[in-house]
Amino acid sequence: MRLADALIAATAIEHGMPLLTGNLKHFLPVAELTVEAFVR
Repeated sequence: MRLADALIAATAIEHGMPLLTGNLKHFLPVAELTVEAFVR
């Protein structure tokens, strides 16, 4: 995971919010994070 993705994930976790992303593979390894797929 790159630094920018880690900061985005940490911010979502800290605020108790899900993360909406078009690139699930970057964030799925973070167990504490709720990830939702963005689909157009």
